[in-house]
Amino acid sequence: MKLYFTNETKYKIPPEEVFVNIAGLVLKSAGQPVKGIVAGLSLVAEDKIKKLNKEHRNNNKPTDVLAFRSIGAWKGKKINKANYYLDYDPAAKLIEIGQVFICVEIAKAQASEYKHSLNQELAELFVHGLLHLLGYDHETGAEADEMRELEQKICKGLAL
Repeated sequence: MKLYFTNETKYKIPPEEVFVNIAGLVLKSAGQPVKGIVAGLSLVAEDKIKKLNKEHRNNNKPTDVLAFRSIGAWKGKKINKANYYLDYDPAAKLIEIGQVFICVEIAKAQASEYKHSLNQELAELFVHGLLHLLGYDHETGAEADEMRELEQKICKGLAL
């Protein structure tokens, strides 16, 4: 698992390795390989996430997390060279699954509301975003239940 990580905020957050480990746990929990996968994580300010939300979802307000898939992920379909040959980068031997953006200001407010640490909230939002990159969604009740159940299972395995 390779992670392109940027922190565009002033907040002190866990090191990149923590997020790489979380990504590995999410991939394994979703039945996906860890090797050969690349994703991006950007921790951003409220104005940036509001701009992204407006541009991509036509929603002119900030949000906690946005996930943009770079592959046509189908939940349960193995991410490998054979299934995603158009997305496979032979030089890097990687398949990029997408980018997660997290608004740290909103995460901080939610952490206070839920009475846990900012690190815990960032981890939970990253889990949520990665599951979206893997094809999970919460548009219907059944989808939401399935995604939430997997999120809870993964988050219980986090040691923060």
